[in-house]
Amino acid sequence: MTSGEHDVIARLRDGTEVAAWMFKAKPEVWDVIGAIRACLADPSAPPIDSWGLVDNYRVALVHAGQPCVLWVTGGRHSPTTGVWAMGHVTTEPYPAPEGDDGGLRPHVGLELDLLASPIRLIELATDERFARAEIIRAPRVSSPVALTGEEWEAIDDAWSDAFSPDGLAR
Repeated sequence: MTSGEHDVIARLRDGTEVAAWMFKAKPEVWDVIGAIRACLADPSAPPIDSWGLVDNYRVALVHAGQPCVLWVTGGRHSPTTGVWAMGHVTTEPYPAPEGDDGGLRPHVGLELDLLASPIRLIELATDERFARAEIIRAPRVSSPVALTGEEWEAIDDAWSDAFSPDGLAR
């Protein structure tokens, strides 16, 4: 991708052009960092290959093949808050049971590449392309969170920087 170029994969109701989706994980709800570390340490560990979404109009905008990132929450200065994985959606949204009440919630399949440590919010927030991201302006927004082309580009650039010249994650 060259600077300023991106595919528009969806348009929000307010006209915002979406280039990628962000799926949020809350460590206080699920030990997502433990799951990431287990996957990195043991290739036979269960992968993070699906994600639950909040049932709203955005679910209909999510489709297989679209780019995405996994975002772990925790606060602006938390060492865990930021992008921990990058990949793409592998399925159309489907209903899946979630919680003890047996209720159904929309889910999507994912294929993710994981980092051993995140591209931190505090680093991304200093990039003018990411500084007005929905996750910063409205941190309580639910998955799927929209990423504009510039925001996606900022993450993609930081992702490239997260790997050493030999291709290994930092």
